Amino acid sequence: MKVEGWAHICFFPPFDDKDNYESFQGHIIDSRTKEIYGLKGQWIDYDDPERNDCMDPHAFYRMVITNYGKNDSSIRSLVIRREMHDDYAALTTDPLDSTHFDQSDLSFDYKPTTIKTDKKAY
Repeated sequence: MKVEGWAHICFFPPFDDKDNYESFQGHIIDSRTKEIYGLKGQWIDYDDPERNDCMDPHAFYRMVITNYGKNDSSIRSLVIRREMHDDYAALTTDPLDSTHFDQSDLSFDYKPTTIKTDKKAY
């Protein structure tokens, strides 16, 4: 299954002790099929074994993807990483994490194009 399209993701406070968001929610609209997938992520306490002190550290999230048009059997879960202290950071899976988290058949790559802050949704 490959989903490509537009996503809307909102990060929610509170923050952890390292200023990471504790959770996020959003959705993706597949540009080919027009199916809508829900996203829900929760920060997990994980020490990156590949951490490089010359690079910014990463926060890790357990993300659940749900196909709104299908039954519960279409729910997938994976661990993604996000560069800390960067509001414009991408959310991605890393091949180095695939074995540890048993997700070698899954990948996720989200790069923001627009950021809106201090706005209320009505």
